[in-house]
Amino acid sequence: MADPANQTQPPTDKMVPEKDLLAVKSKVEGLEQQLKEAQTALASKESDYKKQLDVATNKLYTSEASVKKLEEQLKESAGAANELAGVKTKLADLEKQHTETSTKLLDAKRKTLVSQYKVAEAVVKDKDLAALDLFEEALKAVGGVAGNNYAGSPPAGGTPTSPPKARETIKAGFDKLHPADK
Repeated sequence: MADPANQTQPPTDKMVPEKDLLAVKSKVEGLEQQLKEAQTALASKESDYKKQLDVATNKLYTSEASVKKLEEQLKESAGAANELAGVKTKLADLEKQHTETSTKLLDAKRKTLVSQYKVAEAVVKDKDLAALDLFEEALKAVGGVAGNNYAGSPPAGGTPTSPPKARETIKAGFDKLHPADK
């Protein structure tokens, strides 16, 4: 064994003073504490970011579902739009037919008044259907017969005569409608 007396002391110039070691140790502990805090903060932020990502992902899926639903509705509405266009075309055709039929009906009503009641064409020329109906009802009420002079029309012979007095015409129509009052 080696002689304890011959053992040499380690050189002191390579030794670090204890206070420096304690300072380094406290700095290391402080850095370790900061590292733990940073890791905790990072884990917390990571958790928050994952939650935000989940929310964003759910919104994305919801938006995609909404887009698909809207696309389906768009396809359905395109069919409805085509159907609506067809209905509009049919409506326009029916309105045209209605106008033509109304015109034919007015012409027929006018011809009836002219031929059956001998009313002058000029008298019924500009009247609408409601006015023609009233006119015909009035003629029926006063006992309108072919050959009689109504509304300034000449009789069947073609020679104008004076029209009947209004009071006589009204009384005749009233008596015809209310025979019990005689």
